[in-house]
Amino acid sequence: QHTRSLACRVINATVDVLLAALQGSKQSAPSAAVSEHMLAAAAILHDQLFVLAESETKLKEKISHICELWWKNSYNGKEQLVPQTISYLLMKALHEDAKASDVKRVYNFRESLLLLDLSDTASALLKSALLQCTVSPMFLSVTEGKRFCSYLFCLHLDLIDALHSTIRTTLPVCPKNYLDDYGDIYFRAWRSATGPYLAKIERTCIQDLMDRAVVAQREPFGGLALVLRRVLDCFHDKKRERGMDEALERLYQPILWRGLTAGNPLVRANAAALLVGAFPLQNPNLARAEADELLQKQFDAIAELLTDDYPIVRLTAVEGCVNTSNSPCEHSGSVHSSE
Repeated sequence: QHTRSLACRVINATVDVLLAALQGSKQSAPSAAVSEHMLAAAAILHDQLFVLAESETKLKEKISHICELWWKNSYNGKEQLVPQTISYLLMKALHEDAKASDVKRVYNFRESLLLLDLSDTASALLKSALLQCTVSPMFLSVTEGKRFCSYLFCLHLDLIDALHSTIRTTLPVCPKNYLDDYGDIYFRAWRSATGPYLAKIERTCIQDLMDRAVVAQREPFGGLALVLRRVLDCFHDKKRERGMDEALERLYQPILWRGLTAGNPLVRANAAALLVGAFPLQNPNLARAEADELLQKQFDAIAELLTDDYPIVRLTAVEGCVNTSNSPCEHSGSVHSSE
């Protein structure tokens, strides 16, 4: 016990000296701001984050602060101080007593995740913690937390499937206000992604939600269909964003029109609600004649829904008529509503 106490005092003293040196550094060149001996000391401290007793909370906080400062200032060897630090910050932010400031620290340290191989089996616990962030009330209640969840979708291609599966599982049981948060998380991920990440997010996440929203259970006062539609409404409401019109028309194309003519009236009702929410589906890359044809196709679909044998389908179509009359359409001059 005496030896352990002495060791902790030595570590505390080392931490205090190192913190003072980092905080007092005013040099303009980050690479020259620390010595090799300081890096060696910081690396040893970093490795003690999960070795120290749980009761040494203040000491762990100081060590983490050193590593965070090192990363923030891009000092030499910063990659050596990542693995234990990010794990420590995640565990702290996911704890039941977590504060908004804990989530913000994770967000500020997010780019360090690019140095880690999440496909390695050794990263299983870290990957599990990242997935927990997407269903954490604290992360969903803080702007930086939601942005961190969006960031994860562009971190590793193989992680996208697990992230989407985790979110999709919680959608039917999560508080209703979280549905808007999840819509925002998906939207931010889509807006930030490029190349194979964008393609996978569109196919694996957005289009999967669309497909499930068409065939989902529909109930008078809710059901999964309404839940999924509310998430997708985040995309519908952002049609003015660059590329969104084209993406919605392209992603809905193989799903929506099939649903509108399905034999199951509940599927038709779901598809009708999605058409109403996304109306008008437009593609700025189409020629004028093609754009007019696409718009007319939507008017014709709504007109047909108005005479559907199923009351809920007709009701949804009526709501669609109100929506279409209030929606500005660039090409409406050459398009007519079906009788």
